[in-house]
Amino acid sequence: MMNNIDLADELRAIANLMIIAGEDEFRARRISRLADDIETLPEPIEKAYEEDRLEQLSGVGKSTATMLTQILETGTCDARDKIEETVPLTVLDLLEISGIGVKTAKTLYDDHGIKDIETLDASVADGTLAQVKGFSAKKIEGVKAGIERIRRRNIERPLQEVLSIGEQIAETLNTVPDTRIVSPAGDARRGREYSRQVRLVVGTDNIGRAAVALGRIGLGDGSLKTHVRGEFGGGFPIHVHLTPNDCFGAVWLRESCDRVHLDALNARASERGLPTLGDEDAWKGLDEAGVYEKLGYPYVPPELREGVAALELDALPRLITVEDYVGDLHSHTVASDGANTIEEMAEAAKARGYKILCVTDHSRSSAYAGGLTVERLLPHIDAVRAANDKIDGITLLAGSEVDILPDGSLDYDDDILAQLDWVVASVHSGFNLSEKKQTDRIRAAMENPHVRIIGHPTGRLLSSRDPYPIDVAALIEKAAETGVAIELNSSPERLDLSAEWCAKARQAGVLISINTDAHRRETFANIRYGMMTARRAWLEPQHVLNTRTVDEIVAFRSEARS
Repeated sequence: MMNNIDLADELRAIANLMIIAGEDEFRARRISRLADDIETLPEPIEKAYEEDRLEQLSGVGKSTATMLTQILETGTCDARDKIEETVPLTVLDLLEISGIGVKTAKTLYDDHGIKDIETLDASVADGTLAQVKGFSAKKIEGVKAGIERIRRRNIERPLQEVLSIGEQIAETLNTVPDTRIVSPAGDARRGREYSRQVRLVVGTDNIGRAAVALGRIGLGDGSLKTHVRGEFGGGFPIHVHLTPNDCFGAVWLRESCDRVHLDALNARASERGLPTLGDEDAWKGLDEAGVYEKLGYPYVPPELREGVAALELDALPRLITVEDYVGDLHSHTVASDGANTIEEMAEAAKARGYKILCVTDHSRSSAYAGGLTVERLLPHIDAVRAANDKIDGITLLAGSEVDILPDGSLDYDDDILAQLDWVVASVHSGFNLSEKKQTDRIRAAMENPHVRIIGHPTGRLLSSRDPYPIDVAALIEKAAETGVAIELNSSPERLDLSAEWCAKARQAGVLISINTDAHRRETFANIRYGMMTARRAWLEPQHVLNTRTVDEIVAFRSEARS
């Protein structure tokens, strides 16, 4: 059965289809609002369904309850099936292009026959789109970039999805006797943002049984093989390597390197008169560290196994780990668009061993996210401080994720900002500014003495939105000048700042703040993705604000600018 987020996505798709089909726009907006309510529902929608309480939910009447029931039971509903008779589902793909909203998609479909990405691309190529009102040359360039991103997505999947597919396969293989370990390899183990395939290494002394288990889920034909290949939905390749348990270390290492790194390891093996890593039996009984040691190298963490840089050093840095992490400095509650209360988020952070949590609900300009007016913010600050007094073992800071307005000013006046314990400044609108204006905008925000972190600085959403035009090097330069930290947002949809730019920030002496931007307590777990990105950037604990003591983090708010 669908979870809350999946159901909310389905309802939004129905609402958009209704508008494109020319149906009752008021009803479509009600369904869209219901999607928001269900996404932030403090209980699983499945529970309300099983207890026959759907009509008791906010915004749900008899007909809407029937729609929800149909979707939960069958994956579709009468309203959607009716619309699909006249409007193709592919028209929803247009909404993934920056600058194309639901009403623009309706115009493109109704007036120009543009029904999917292919016809949109053709309209760009033949000049048709340039004749549509509102599509300037600049906007068409954005459309081209969006089309390219969607095509790339068809052959690449984001890190979270690749790891999730691997975990689903692992659940099947973990039931096979004598199977000791099932682990991700390839791009995903190195923490790359995208992968073109899922790679798994399975240590098992029952290869035949493991192959049969894979065959049952559509991977391979169940025959005795050590290399099993298949596809996931949409033709995404999966490669599972089955190896005896005592050969696992060498195979896992080999399957986790990029080609350049592996070639260097094999060259070193040849120099020493050793077999290459392709000869699994020759490396039997060694774990990954043992293989590196035999080759005369220090152990190289997976995130650094690209190229030869890590092999050229006598000693490697001690990369940051989640054990170094003191707390999350960017999170949301029900006060704006989060799903949990202050207390619930605090208890969840405390359960993870965190010593500090910054509650940074949205500011007033983010009305779509329930941004807090000044009248709502002030009692919210008091509520955070009251929770801090009540909950032992963790320090709560009353903060805000404050919008950076197009002119570089902040969404609250300085007298209000001064009452906050913590300020994360972020861009949530005005993505179409020129590179210079966008860069100047954020640099101006860094000048405000209350700002401590610039949140998700390039604005990218990995599967749906390219970064806005921005001179990241200029931001890093300004951060070094002002002492403001730059965020590495661990949300798997963002991973913003990228590993490449985090490395540039490290080299410039700029602090990185790794945060999950958690909107519900479960998403604190997304720190795993931020950590992988940070390690790819060669970040050590001293490069990351979140590894400081609570007193040092609190003091960072008022540190003099260098």
